[in-house]
Amino acid sequence: MAIHVVTHRKGGSTTEVAAVVSRLKAAALRTGAEDFRLSVELAGPEAGQWVLVIRFSDMASFGSSMGAAMADPDARAILEDLEKISPMTSRRIVAEVDL
Repeated sequence: MAIHVVTHRKGGSTTEVAAVVSRLKAAALRTGAEDFRLSVELAGPEAGQWVLVIRFSDMASFGSSMGAAMADPDARAILEDLEKISPMTSRRIVAEVDL
């Protein structure tokens, strides 16, 4: 069962956010993520916020990747850089349901 980490962030220009998120994507893929997407919310109460979705194949790969990322000073520095330009407003961890 795939695991998705869905994070909403507010603020920062497309240029600023894309530059830092590109670095974060490389770090996430290096530590075991299967996919990493950046989107912008178009409608609803959170319109304009950034949405980052990181996909892992299962809970074990999610746990392993998170452990590796938090032990990596470079990955932590990237998250700090992103937080400065686009603070996190929410995060959800969800399990994909196979239909």
